Amino acid sequence: MTILVYLLFFLAITLLVAGGVVMSSAPGGIRLNPKFVLKADHARLIGAGLLTGGSLALIVSGVSLLQDPNERVVEKTPAELELEEKQREIDRSRAGFLTDDGERYLLLGELDGAIKKFDEALALDPNNADALHMRGMALNRLGRYDKALADYSDAIGLKPDWDEAHVNRAHVYIKQGNNDSAMTDCDAAIELNSACADAYEKRALVHYRNRDFRAALDDYTKTARLRPDDGRSLRQIAWIHATCPIKELRDGKEAVRQAERAYELNGDSDWRSFDTLAAAHAEAGDFEAALYWQDRALAISPVGLEPRVQARRELYKQEVPFRDHGE
Repeated sequence: MTILVYLLFFLAITLLVAGGVVMSSAPGGIRLNPKFVLKADHARLIGAGLLTGGSLALIVSGVSLLQDPNERVVEKTPAELELEEKQREIDRSRAGFLTDDGERYLLLGELDGAIKKFDEALALDPNNADALHMRGMALNRLGRYDKALADYSDAIGLKPDWDEAHVNRAHVYIKQGNNDSAMTDCDAAIELNSACADAYEKRALVHYRNRDFRAALDDYTKTARLRPDDGRSLRQIAWIHATCPIKELRDGKEAVRQAERAYELNGDSDWRSFDTLAAAHAEAGDFEAALYWQDRALAISPVGLEPRVQARRELYKQEVPFRDHGE
């Protein structure tokens, strides 16, 4: 019986190849001619049987596929194939317009509207990397992190050399506390683009969370060189110089210099700049200035953070600098 099954199997394959349905066969599986359209029941049988080793019922069905005129596969004409390609071009063009619309919604902060446009674009062109990437941005801002990661990953799959997509995926990983994956994406972005300031900044944050202060300071310094007018990275450099538990990394004078520059760039609305100026002056030994700036930070600090800001003020009142142990 076993020999009969194999004989029928090879006979079916021979007939399928002769009919042009199968383009090639190998131990790893069977490749069907994409120009043919199979009936649904035959497609299911081929997918479930031939591609996994074959069965007697499938072989008989495969033979009848060629022998029964009513069941014969239909080859698409060149005109039909051309028409399909033209339709795909039209769909890609429409998807591009919808993606542009979605980007405008995204820039306006209308996230739900943006996602709707990106959904419509991707329904027409599932391989639209821009739509996937920007939908990921909208989902990230809505706090839908798992879906944002999926979109960023799909976009990277389509454009592996896209450093911005790696950085944005790293941002989501950081929010989720997945430091290892965030580090991997930051490293990939920097390898793709050594001038990617956002990648250095995100990697610096991961280093800081891992309590690798030297590496964090190095990456924040690289960020500041690439973006000299970025008050955020300068503020972080000042914070490390002022509060780092490692003595040789502390430098009160440099902390004050960097904190003052950050304040000039960030303005009076950034409570962290005030907080950093206070810590810098405390490290430099000027506790009167530290109390002044800490009071300003306390006045505009976000709800929920006041106890921490107040606790630092109490230290400065006792003329004790703050050390950030990450506790």
